[in-house]
Amino acid sequence: MADEPTGSDGSPGAKKNESRDDSDFKKFATAAATIISVLVGLNALTGFNPMKDIFNREPTPTPTPVSRPPYFVTKSQDWLGPCNDGCSMSAIFRNIGGDGTATATFHVIAADGNYLADCSVVLQSTVHNGVTSAECTAYNSDLQNYLDSGGKVTMSATASNL
Repeated sequence: MADEPTGSDGSPGAKKNESRDDSDFKKFATAAATIISVLVGLNALTGFNPMKDIFNREPTPTPTPVSRPPYFVTKSQDWLGPCNDGCSMSAIFRNIGGDGTATATFHVIAADGNYLADCSVVLQSTVHNGVTSAECTAYNSDLQNYLDSGGKVTMSATASNL
């Protein structure tokens, strides 16, 4: 028993398992070397390289972002004072589209829903998700006559892309 080979864990026969594992590794290494030799020879003789797609990959191109037109939405609107000599209004707009500008139009609306007067301004160029503000004063004789008769008005502010 003392002469029997033992492994590093002291158990009999462990040496035999280690030599079997070494034998399996040698078989694998020999097979891999044979395959590589055949591929190198094939490339040398014919120029065909089946491994080029694996080792010489071109980087995947980065997609170009699609340009979107600006799209402004009204975040808030307010009067800048009483409607005496015209109606002064302001609004804040958010651009949820691509970078750019738009036209803001303010409407003064009668109680019956008819538009009495309006004014328009060009919004500053604004980046995506950026905020800008605008103001203007709407005035005409129809509005003034309506206000002089005691009429009540509301306002709206909208934006349209250029």
